[in-house]
Order: sequence, then structure tokens, then C-alpha cells
Amino acid sequence: MIFGTNKLLDELREKNKELHILKTFNRLKEENEATKELAKAIAMEAEHFLEAEKCFVFLNNGTKLQIETDSKNIPIKIMKQLAQDAIKNSQPVMYNKVLNDELLKNSVKSILSVPIKKDGQIVGALQLFNKKTLTGFTIEDLRIAQIIASQTASAINFVKKIEELKKGKTVVQKKIKTQENQRFSGPKNPADYLGNKKKK
Repeated sequence: MIFGTNKLLDELREKNKELHILKTFNRLKEENEATKELAKAIAMEAEHFLEAEKCFVFLNNGTKLQIETDSKNIPIKIMKQLAQDAIKNSQPVMYNKVLNDELLKNSVKSILSVPIKKDGQIVGALQLFNKKTLTGFTIEDLRIAQIIASQTASAINFVKKIEELKKGKTVVQKKIKTQENQRFSGPKNPADYLGNKKKK
């Protein structure tokens, strides 16, 4: 009976955490209207949810994989390679012991890299480094990271649409202003107002 109750309590905690993530992403979409700002906010929230020292968001920009958050002290080459592995294989990458790697041993103890998918297409990767607990990243962390990655895709798509609409609005406003300037600039010669145009 106690075992069954504990299992239900664990399930309730999981659902509460998922609900909290969804509410957080709704707030982030409302507060951030630029992709880079949103990516930074997502990274901070992911660090909090998964108790990681660092989180980075990579997005596909056409054919180029672009980091949308500060790289801090993690080697950018390593970060890109891990992101590319997650994207290429369409599978998460998780390591909890990387101390034998000369490039990483001073800065990285554990890694979790999850592809960001939107409508079946991979649009980037969410990367977390250095779990703050001794156990390293867990299967539960992977599940939460995948939920965050899914919400990241949706949130970034939403913000990109806002950016496109704002650009379109600016273009239309410029065209209107140009037309108004042409319409109200009037004739250059004051005599033209009287219809007395000088004949050559």
C-alpha cells in the first residue's frame, strides 16, 4: 500500500513539474519578443528545472547551426559537435563521466544534449552541462529536457512569427510615410498653386 502511494506521489510531482514548465513557457512567450532574448530566458529556466550549471540553445539558421546563448567557458567546438550529433541522429546525447577528455576535464563533468523538433523537423538542440548533483543527469532529467525542448520549438516559432510581422509592419509604415511625403510635398514653385506655371 505504501509503495503504491509513493508511486502516485511521484507521478503527482512529475505532473506538477510539467504543468509548471508549460506555465513558465507561456510567460516567456509573453515577455520576450526577440528570438535571442527568448533563447536566453529558456536557458536560464532549463538550468533551474534541471539543476544544471549551464544551458545553451542552438538553432538551425538555414544551413548554419547558430548558438543563441552565451557560450561562457565551454569550448564552442565541443558544443557544436554535441549539438550536431543530437541533430544528425535525432537522438539525445547524455554523458555523466567525461573527465578523461583533455578538452573537457576542466570545465565539464556531465552533458545532456536534446534535439529541438518542430512538426517532425529538427530545428536545433538544447544543451545542458554539469548537473549539480553527484549522480549526474538521469532518465527523468532526459524526459524533462525533452519537454523543455518541445516547448522551446513552439515558443521560438511563435516569437519568430512576431518578428516577421513586426518587420512587415515596418515596411508598410515606411511605404505609407513615403506616399504621404510625396502627396503633401506640394509643388516647388509657389506660382504653381495659382495655376500660373511658367512656360519655357
